[in-house]
Amino acid sequence: MCTLPDVRLLRPFAIRLLLTGAALALLALLAYSTSIAMAQPPSPLEVGPGKQYSTIGAAVAAAPNGATIQVAAGTYSEAVTIAKPLTLKGAGAATTTIDSGGKDNTVHIKADNVRLEGFTIKGSRLDGVLVENAKGAQVVNNTITGNASLVIPQPPPAPAPIDFSGINLRNSSNALVENNDVSNNGGRGIRTEGSALWKAPEQGVDIFVEGRSDNNVIRNNKATNNATGCGIVISTDSSNNIIEGNTVTGNPSGIIISGLPPFGIPDTPFAGHVPSSSGNTVQNNTVQNNTAGGILVAPIIGSANNNVVSGNKVSGNGPGFQAPQGKAWGIQVSAGERPPSKADSNIVGPGNVISDQDVGIYVAGVATNTQIFGNQITVRPGGIDILLPPPPAPPPALPTTGGSPAVSSNRLWPWLAVGIGALFLASAGIAWRRRAWARR
Repeated sequence: MCTLPDVRLLRPFAIRLLLTGAALALLALLAYSTSIAMAQPPSPLEVGPGKQYSTIGAAVAAAPNGATIQVAAGTYSEAVTIAKPLTLKGAGAATTTIDSGGKDNTVHIKADNVRLEGFTIKGSRLDGVLVENAKGAQVVNNTITGNASLVIPQPPPAPAPIDFSGINLRNSSNALVENNDVSNNGGRGIRTEGSALWKAPEQGVDIFVEGRSDNNVIRNNKATNNATGCGIVISTDSSNNIIEGNTVTGNPSGIIISGLPPFGIPDTPFAGHVPSSSGNTVQNNTVQNNTAGGILVAPIIGSANNNVVSGNKVSGNGPGFQAPQGKAWGIQVSAGERPPSKADSNIVGPGNVISDQDVGIYVAGVATNTQIFGNQITVRPGGIDILLPPPPAPPPALPTTGGSPAVSSNRLWPWLAVGIGALFLASAGIAWRRRAWARR
């Protein structure tokens, strides 16, 4: 005979079970709510009339790491230094301006992972936006104008005056510079410089850094009418950068890859630091109507090797660095005359479209192993499509060590290649080959 349990004995157990389940459910709910709260970013800090902060600097000082600062439309007369990771976002470059009124830098980024977006930035004495000793910066959708007012002429043999830039990546890597209008600045447009030495005590300039600016992307910007330098320059100790889709017009020079003294000069304190700007890609840019050359790979000191120049539209640029007989060239590969300057194994092609130049592509004698192929070149009447250096004279009883340019598969409009020649020099089992197309 079966006996049912006494319900009165089961009731306390059931109550305890229900209470335990409810407690567990409540704990789970609290944990879930806490995780959701922790996952949500903090509310943005707001700057502007009637907002939390009246100045950008005050909001930056109060912001925690990773914060977003939203800046209302208006003009903010201040210089801003950012030394923590955060996002500084304006209401749009057309309506939101930061004007430093002659301070050294209008925006100075000194921390990793800073995003600057949606401003007109103006008024700096030196660089408009300086990214210094930082990684992962993003400078996007800004107008950079009226900066870099200080230009200090230098006596020979200095290659250029001391000047500054709209945007400068100094000893900074893995940055994105995209969709900015960098125009009408007193110096250069956009610059990378891993190492720099600028000394002008009478002007309050004392800059010295030895580092690298590598793996940056400079994309879809306008660099126009900057007064004293290049639209875009990949300068001392800057490698593996991508420069693509930019429009570079009306500057003294278009796009340059280079290395500058005093680094690497023998018998100086910097002789052991030989700069290198190599492995950069310059592709799909429009480079037009710059007064001193189009695209130039030319280390004044150090090396610029294994750079690729492809898919660019180059036209109407004037004569520039080492211009042959004062002729205006589109793309040039060369090296400076100071040892140990070197430009080796650079590639020009495929897909460059060069027009309205006296010389389409110019390779100076000290550049070695340059490959030129797959380009379309239209020069002015009497111009030269591809100008190569004369073959080096081998030393007596020694093999030739310098490689020659290799030229192939270029379309020379209007399909006439005059003076096709090949020269073979053999010495100690080493062959030197040179092919050049010239148009009379």
